Amino acid sequence: MKANEESLVRFAEHLRAEVECLEHLYAVLESEAVALRQVALVELNELARRKERIIDQHLGLAKRRAEYLAEHRLGIDAGDLPETSESAEEPQAESVAELTSRLRALATAVRDQNHKNHIFAESGKGLIQSLFRLFDIGRSRLDSTYAADGQIRGSVLNAQGNKGRACLV
Repeated sequence: MKANEESLVRFAEHLRAEVECLEHLYAVLESEAVALRQVALVELNELARRKERIIDQHLGLAKRRAEYLAEHRLGIDAGDLPETSESAEEPQAESVAELTSRLRALATAVRDQNHKNHIFAESGKGLIQSLFRLFDIGRSRLDSTYAADGQIRGSVLNAQGNKGRACLV
C-alpha cells in the first residue's frame, strides 16, 4: 500500500469517528427537543452536559482533522474535503467522498436542529417570564388586599371596609 493510500485509509477512519460523534450529537439534540416540549428541567440539565461533552469531542476531532490534512499534505485545505476524494485512488476516494458527504449532511442537520431548539427554548423562556410577571402582579394585588395580620383590607370585595374582619362573599 502506498503512503498516500495509507494516509487516506487513516483519514477515512478519522472521518468515521467524526460522523459517529455528530450522530451522537444529533441524537442528543433530538432528545433535547422532546425535553424542551415537556419542560423536563432535570433531563434538560443532563442533556446540556452531554451536549457540551460531545461538542468538545467534535471540536477536538475537527482540529485533529485539520492537523492531519496539513501534516500529510493530501493536496487540500482542511475545509475542502471533496477535493481529497477526487485526487485519491478509487476505493479510498469513494470511502472518503461518502464519509465527507455524510459528515457535511450531519453538520447541517445538527446546526438546523440546534437552531430549532434555540428558538423553542427562547419562546418558552418568554412564556415563563410572562407567567412570572403575571404571578408577581397577582401577588402584588394580594399584598394590597390583605393586611399584615391576614385580615382583608377595604377592597372591591369589601367596599364598606368591614373593620378588618374577613369578608364573606
